[in-house]
Amino acid sequence: MERKILKTLENKGGFQSLADAVDLSGLEEELNGSGPFTLFAPTDEAFANLPAGLMDTLMMDKARMAEVIKHHVIADQISSSDAISAKNAMALDGEVLDLETCNGFKVGNASVTEADIECRNGLVHVIDAVLMPKDVKGDLIDTDVPQGGDVKMVPKGGMMDKAMSTSSQKMQGMKDKMKDMGDKTMSAGSSKMNDMKDKMQNAVSNTSSATSSKMDNMKDKVHESMGDEKSSASDTKDNVRGSMDQKNMSSESPKMGEMKEEIRKKTDDKN
Repeated sequence: MERKILKTLENKGGFQSLADAVDLSGLEEELNGSGPFTLFAPTDEAFANLPAGLMDTLMMDKARMAEVIKHHVIADQISSSDAISAKNAMALDGEVLDLETCNGFKVGNASVTEADIECRNGLVHVIDAVLMPKDVKGDLIDTDVPQGGDVKMVPKGGMMDKAMSTSSQKMQGMKDKMKDMGDKTMSAGSSKMNDMKDKMQNAVSNTSSATSSKMDNMKDKVHESMGDEKSSASDTKDNVRGSMDQKNMSSESPKMGEMKEEIRKKTDDKN
């Protein structure tokens, strides 16, 4: 007995990312319904080729992921031969999917790598790229989702944008705190340096004042000592002079007396 769509993909393997996306979107019960449905099923490789970070963003946003899954489902059974005449079909999200069969079977920008896998409740066509609804593409990326290979992605809104904004705010907050800490440290260091300079200047000033005072005291003592020596020398000189005068007077006194006596006698004889 044929299995339903999700069980068929589970047994086939290579669709774990799709299964996780369906589980997150809450569409598992609907896809296990009676149908019929046509599911364009991206492989794990197709999900891996999404722009970096986009799958993580979608996995954090249930509503957007539901829109992405609905964009891969048609509420009707359309085989590859039906697509030749159908040209397009409306997906569950309300957008129209373009079907091309001229150069292989394509839906939108994805190529069908395996078509018409029959299931109890519809058909599965395996595709090599994830189809993105216009609303989701416009909110999350500025470039077309690739059919394969690497492209640059520019996050625009939603969970990723909020996460990046929050991260940026935290980084800015940390930078501001580090700057404040640096300013405070520099301010404290400058204050300490100024205090040290003031203390050194005061110490030098006090030392200079004390040295000057000591020099003045020494000069005064030298002057006093020199004055005392001069006075002592003067006194000594006077004493020596007085002693010499006394000796001269003492030695000259008898001679003067004798001379006076001779003069007196000569005077008397003449008379």
